[in-house]
Amino acid sequence: MKKNRLITMGLMLSLATWTCGAGDIITLRMVEASNNGVGVDEKLSDVGSLLTTQLPYKRLQLIDQQTGKIPGAKTLTVKHDYTVQYSGTQSNLDLTIVHKNKKVLKTTVQLRDSKPLILGGFSSPKGKFIFVLLTK
Repeated sequence: MKKNRLITMGLMLSLATWTCGAGDIITLRMVEASNNGVGVDEKLSDVGSLLTTQLPYKRLQLIDQQTGKIPGAKTLTVKHDYTVQYSGTQSNLDLTIVHKNKKVLKTTVQLRDSKPLILGGFSSPKGKFIFVLLTK
């Protein structure tokens, strides 16, 4: 009887680990990209080299960061009157970016673990706002 309980507890723990596996946390970063100065914010070190090779900007500054869970639906509010609404799963995630109550982007994406998705090109005071989404 005791052995059966241990096996059941082991299976429950395995199932809990499986359902909370990689990719259940989404991180949204709001980055201001500009040519005012040079350098990459140290808080962007994990994606900085990708951003500098893919974007024509010399300065990348982290403006805000929020996290949420997927699957599910949530609205993440960041600075400068932007919200990012998402719903769905990692392989079929509906995203809507809203600025001052106006939809500026609506798309469906597939996110891969530890592979950043870059969205943006929205006007900012110094250049452009870029949104970087990452699941882990």
